[in-house]
Amino acid sequence: MVSRYSHRPEYPKQMVDHINSLMSRVPVRYPAVDIGAGTGLFTRPLARFLEPSRAVIGMEPSAEMRRAAKDHPEELENVRYIAGFAEEVGYASRSVALVAAACAAHRFDKHTFLAESHRILVPHGCLAIVEYRWGDTQNSVGDEIYSLLERLVDGYDRRAHSNSAGEYEMFDAADAISSAGLFTNVHQRIFTWTVQRQTEQVVSAAMALTPSLKAEAKIGREPFLQALGEIVARHSSSAGNVELNYVGHGTFALERASGARD
Repeated sequence: MVSRYSHRPEYPKQMVDHINSLMSRVPVRYPAVDIGAGTGLFTRPLARFLEPSRAVIGMEPSAEMRRAAKDHPEELENVRYIAGFAEEVGYASRSVALVAAACAAHRFDKHTFLAESHRILVPHGCLAIVEYRWGDTQNSVGDEIYSLLERLVDGYDRRAHSNSAGEYEMFDAADAISSAGLFTNVHQRIFTWTVQRQTEQVVSAAMALTPSLKAEAKIGREPFLQALGEIVARHSSSAGNVELNYVGHGTFALERASGARD
C-alpha cells in the first residue's frame, strides 16, 4: 500500500497560506503536529510554507509509512516523524500551535481526537482537517473513475469516507467540530488546483485511491487496470497527457483564547 502513496499529490501551498493567516498570533516556538501523517503528503508542505519555518512533527502509527516519509529525497530541517495516535498524542497541554489531519480524521475516534486537540493547542492555535478529491464534473476523467468505483465497490460513494471498520459513511468535519463545542471560528474553505500527468501516471494515481484496492480484489488486477486505462485514454491528448483537477476541502477552527477556555 505504501508504494501507491507515491502517486498521490501533496497538498497545495494555498492551504498552508490559509493556516498561516489563522495562526498569526501564535509564537513560532510552538510546533505544528500533522496527525496520521502517512508518507508526509501534508507534513512536507507544512514544513515548507508555515511561517516562519515553524517546527513540524509528522505523527504516524505505521512504521512503514514513517520510513517512506523519512526516505523522501527532499531534506527539510524543520520536520521530523514520530510514532503516535490521534487519540493519545502525548504532548503536554497547551504546547502545540497546529493540529492537522489530512485524509485521516474520518478514521479517528472523533470525540477523543477533538478532545486531545483541544487539550494540547495553545490559545489561538489552529485545528485543520483537510482532504482532497479529484474534480468530478460530469464526464471528466475523475467522474468516470469514481463512477467505475461506485459500480464495483459495495457501499462506496465518492462523497463518503471509510471508517476504522472499512465501511463507508458520511463525515462532516465542520459539524463534528461545532458539535464538540471546544473551538471557535469553525469554517470551511475549498481549494482547487490542476496538474498535467501522463496517461500511465493517471492510471497509477487511480490505483492509489483507497477503494481501488477493493475494486482490484473484486474483479482482478488486469481487468481493473484495463478498465482504468480505457477511461484515461479517452481523456488523453495526442501527446499522451491528461489534465487532472483536484479539489481540496479544508475545515478549520481556532482554540479559544485564555480565559474563554473550558
